[in-house]
Amino acid sequence: MKIHVVGGTKFDSQLGVNILTSHKLASSPIAISSTPYQQTQMQSNDVLRLEKIIYSKLSKYNEDMFMIFCNSLSFAVDWNRISKHVNCNFLNLTSVYELLACNYSKIAVLAANNITLHRICKFLTKLSPGISIIGFSMLPLVEWVEKRDSRVEKVLNNLMQLSIELGAEAFVLGCTHFEFYSFKNETIKIIYPGKILVDQLLKFLQENSEEE
Repeated sequence: MKIHVVGGTKFDSQLGVNILTSHKLASSPIAISSTPYQQTQMQSNDVLRLEKIIYSKLSKYNEDMFMIFCNSLSFAVDWNRISKHVNCNFLNLTSVYELLACNYSKIAVLAANNITLHRICKFLTKLSPGISIIGFSMLPLVEWVEKRDSRVEKVLNNLMQLSIELGAEAFVLGCTHFEFYSFKNETIKIIYPGKILVDQLLKFLQENSEEE
């Protein structure tokens, strides 16, 4: 079974590949959009076009595994509908947020854009109506990441500190562009959804290899 890492842009798809490589798993990157801004525009204004682009990029594969290494993509389209037309296995980040809804009563979420933040909040509150969510969305920060701007780490640490002051139990990095950043003086749980997704993929592969 071949593994493909689907990201919003080349940046996060390659980041997912790099993480899998660290676990001695070979994979190939598939980027859906050219820039974070382009992806945000399609998510907000033309979801059907986004689904068609995804289908056109994935339909040539057969019986492979797709890891959707992008929070925005995980919540932007109906992956169940896409999977009916592509004979492959899909694993996306909604499974990670199901765990968060069960384990926390108050969290802070940093998303790439407003539409993704809204969808994440809607998903979490549907699963756990009593959950309290502190939301941040910062597309310019995602663009800074792709430019390797040194200011990103300071902004992330400031947001973490604000989340602590507002009483959050966890700070969720709701964009995989932030997966490789570390934090100073952590007194709050930092959630890296992409890394949890990788753990889920490793478990899936192990269970399937045992069945064969």
